[in-house]
Amino acid sequence: MTIKESIKSIRKLCEGKSVKKIKVTKGHLTQTNKKAIKAMFDQDVMEGRVGKIDYFIKNIKDNQYTVTIKQKQTVTIGKGPEITTDIATFEIN
Repeated sequence: MTIKESIKSIRKLCEGKSVKKIKVTKGHLTQTNKKAIKAMFDQDVMEGRVGKIDYFIKNIKDNQYTVTIKQKQTVTIGKGPEITTDIATFEIN
């Protein structure tokens, strides 16, 4: 599925309404992540940066999506920050 097709499918789903609920099926999303993802769906954006976190959303099925979250974190004390990547799968209603 191309980016244009996935944007069209999101517009169909979100036409006239906003995303009400995000149900995580695999991985973990914090409440801050969910708010950022909802805002991205409201603006018809598939990738973007909120604060210091990068989000990349891919459409798997009709209501099922995968999000890749990249952010800098200090994992080990004494080392510089490293880029961590988290992947989660969720459904929208």
